[in-house]
Amino acid sequence: TAKDGAPCVFGGSVYRSGESFQSSCKYQCTCLDGAVGCVPLCSMDVRLPSPDCPFPRRVKLPGKCCEEWVCDEPKDRTVVGPALAAYRLEDTFGPDPTMMRANCLVQTTEWSACSKTCGMGISTRVTN
Repeated sequence: TAKDGAPCVFGGSVYRSGESFQSSCKYQCTCLDGAVGCVPLCSMDVRLPSPDCPFPRRVKLPGKCCEEWVCDEPKDRTVVGPALAAYRLEDTFGPDPTMMRANCLVQTTEWSACSKTCGMGISTRVTN
């Protein structure tokens, strides 16, 4: 069973195999036989521009762990602006670099119809 596996050392703490812990306000982690897997607790959704929010962006709000979406008003309104906003470059969100010191951080989430196994220990997920 998982509880019989090797323990994990993460962030200066030792966790039993099968034990779950919150490594920060942004990640819930589980130790499984010496490897730590984490899932994000913050939403990683993408918000596309819309008529009521033509310029959405994520901001860190005081007292909140996760960034939240806010809508900025355009500096100058044009007829073409929102119509060309179908493509939007988004930052890629991943684990905090501070969590990557001693352990190789494994991010795990549920498999879906869009998940594909590519070989032993390697997986690729396509999201839209």
